[in-house]
Amino acid sequence: MYVLSAEAKKSTGSKEKDGVTLTGVINWLDKPGTQNILTSVSATRLGSYTGTGTYSYGGNNQILKSGTFSGSGFTDQDNWGAVNLIFHLNVSTPTAKGNTLSLQVRTSALD
Repeated sequence: MYVLSAEAKKSTGSKEKDGVTLTGVINWLDKPGTQNILTSVSATRLGSYTGTGTYSYGGNNQILKSGTFSGSGFTDQDNWGAVNLIFHLNVSTPTAKGNTLSLQVRTSALD
């Protein structure tokens, strides 16, 4: 007899533009099979940014939540327990130079 269990995983991504660094993180449980569990998403921004950032996250092609953040970032656990094969996080922020920095993070079986 054997027991199948979930493994805690973290998918991350980072991008830099105009002196701003944007980092996104998806925390999830990798279950055997196709039904993984979302535990939290977060993002940080450092550098010369201005204004409000935006985010959205979900699974496969479904959006679970979208919103805005100010300051150096956000953490969201509102959809803890959502089940899907793949999760994604999209984050954007204006830079002090008037451009937009965008980042997408996706989970992978290789994470």
